[in-house]
Amino acid sequence: MDDLSKPLSELLIVERKLLHFGLDYLTLNICKKDDQKNRSEPFLAKVFAVPHDTDNTNVYYDFEWGDLSLPFRLIFSESPDGEVAQFHLEQEYLFQVAKIDPEKPKWKNTGYKYRYRLQFYGAIFNATRRGEIVYTSLFPIFLGDINNGLVSHSVSRVDICADISGFTPRQIKKGIKGSHRKRMSILGENPKTGEFETFYYGDKSRDRNTWFARAYDKLADSRVKRKERFYSDYFQFEKVTRIELEVHSDTCRLFELNLAKVLDLAILWAVLKGLMKTKYNSWDILRFLEKQRVIYDFESVFLEKVIKKSIPLQREDYAKRFLSMSDNFGERYGEDPAVYIVKNRKESKKNVFRYFADNPQID
Repeated sequence: MDDLSKPLSELLIVERKLLHFGLDYLTLNICKKDDQKNRSEPFLAKVFAVPHDTDNTNVYYDFEWGDLSLPFRLIFSESPDGEVAQFHLEQEYLFQVAKIDPEKPKWKNTGYKYRYRLQFYGAIFNATRRGEIVYTSLFPIFLGDINNGLVSHSVSRVDICADISGFTPRQIKKGIKGSHRKRMSILGENPKTGEFETFYYGDKSRDRNTWFARAYDKLADSRVKRKERFYSDYFQFEKVTRIELEVHSDTCRLFELNLAKVLDLAILWAVLKGLMKTKYNSWDILRFLEKQRVIYDFESVFLEKVIKKSIPLQREDYAKRFLSMSDNFGERYGEDPAVYIVKNRKESKKNVFRYFADNPQID
């Protein structure tokens, strides 16, 4: 039978694979330390210095963020909690900057210490996944001041997500073992199949200062929110589930998270592992994620750094550099990943030249 005559369900990929791992939300609080000169506060003050009308949220204002040449558009709004500047890129709402007013009730726990709160939403991290923006390019000003001890800052929330194909939320939930000190609940159950769209491990009211998790059908979620175009590559798979850990202030402090750490995928892996495997519970899916982590890092990180972001080289030089790095890749993870790299060296070589074939503009 010709593939074109098969039902769509038979053409979908059923492979179990880690499709994406990283941030999906970040809250950063920041202000100057004592009276030391810094770049962060003047830069954020510049945002609100743009002439604007907070009563009219239908008006966009152009803004350049540092050296980025991205055409950000601002919308300003005023609420009982203070003034907020929303950053948009085309039709996507990526992040916002809020002025912290210590006189406002919302800021009673942070107003005495910080001046600004920055909240980065899932859209900006997904735009990075699609290769349209690099979210880490937003932070050099802040990281410079932090490293030089010129500002105080804290990370009060970080969402860590892992998108995997070939699993359902029900399978993820079934593999959680232990005493379950957190409450579990499900949403959108199909009475015929027993499958459900979402399950929660913990809840927002009881765990708002610590952490909770959820696993949900990413394909169904994208359809409901009409975001299929942002995840078009996911719809070639039969099933895609997102596991999302929402980590709040107390747990952020427990892991001593700061801005530099949450931008490091290795640290995010450590947080995810630390929460999914404790003396009270363990998630079976963690074993799968740990194995996939090696493949994901090898294919995503090295392919990006060595090939896509490298200085122009001849094709053979690209391949040689890529393969030589693969020989040393196992040192980062230990013996088992090294064995994986050796066994898959031939496949890695094919991936390199497949990239060249798909990108003829590389000389």
